Amino acid sequence: MKGSIADKAFVDQLFDDYRPAVVVNLAAQAGVRYSIDHPDVYIVSNLIGFFNILEACRHYPVEHLVYASSSVYGGNSKVPFSTEDPVDHPVSLYAATKKSNELLAHSYSKLYDILAFCSFS
Repeated sequence: MKGSIADKAFVDQLFDDYRPAVVVNLAAQAGVRYSIDHPDVYIVSNLIGFFNILEACRHYPVEHLVYASSSVYGGNSKVPFSTEDPVDHPVSLYAATKKSNELLAHSYSKLYDILAFCSFS
């Protein structure tokens, strides 16, 4: 099946047809520079798309959800970056959407008992 994670009906049908036990979401609109001129693409893919996956994981329970997050380091001047660095002030829309994904996954994990793991790339 081919489709967009931003298409809720497609994602729901995919989960209904295949009933996955583990979901690995590596989908995202990437690229910090592109987000400056095309913010709508990032909202659709990174926020709406990820929300659709979280909702599908809630309605079609899975054992694990693994997703990728990167470039959320914000205005940090410390080099090298660390996954422990605070990322409360993202400096790009891309970073803001990926940080939002981390927060959404954390909330869904607590509210709906979805075991979510963030992979940093």
